[in-house]
Amino acid sequence: SKEASSKANADTTNNKRSIAALNPTCHKKTGHKMDIIYRTSRNEVGCVKIGKDGGQTKEMKDGLTKMPIVMHDMLAQIAGTEQILRHAHVIGSVISGL
Repeated sequence: SKEASSKANADTTNNKRSIAALNPTCHKKTGHKMDIIYRTSRNEVGCVKIGKDGGQTKEMKDGLTKMPIVMHDMLAQIAGTEQILRHAHVIGSVISGL
């Protein structure tokens, strides 16, 4: 499948990396994969996760644990100040049982 990796989630995951000349770094990690990621010119603003069957463990894990983490990272990247945070929206959908 052609799932897209979240850049906002990857940036949050990799923010503790250090400069190689001072400390050894680990390989750059990718963000969680979503089926669809909505992007504006600079930011990610939403995501969709699609599953075959609503009762499957993998679909429940992806929709209930991974997706909120990705959406939190998207919101944190958009909101520079508390005022923007209170008015910003990030959209997420889980589609299952196809």
